[in-house]
Amino acid sequence: MTPQISSYNHTQNFVAILYNAELGFRLNKLNKKWYNQYGISIGAITQFNTGLTYIWEGDELTTSRTGSRSYVHSNLSHEIGRRINPRLEIFAKANIGIQFPYNTYFTMTSYLQIGLNFNLKRNKI
Repeated sequence: MTPQISSYNHTQNFVAILYNAELGFRLNKLNKKWYNQYGISIGAITQFNTGLTYIWEGDELTTSRTGSRSYVHSNLSHEIGRRINPRLEIFAKANIGIQFPYNTYFTMTSYLQIGLNFNLKRNKI
């Protein structure tokens, strides 16, 4: 079980923060430096709108500069990584997910993550 926090910027539209917990299965290569990891996760995504946000309140349409929305987000992922030392790994991770309820339905999302894993517990591999 791995907690994750990430963010991204959709230019001139919104800034998003994704926070979730991932349950994964890791396969090490023969030399134990490279690995493949498969995972499934559930969490939430919060989008902070840039510019004006229009809000319908009763019979009146108002504007807000601080509009945001949160959605449930589930994901399937495949990660390829390399261990640099016992506490540090570099990785590339392909994700496909579902964001719901998006308006009245759901939306599919896909994204690629590139980053570093910092292991808080010293592994003997």
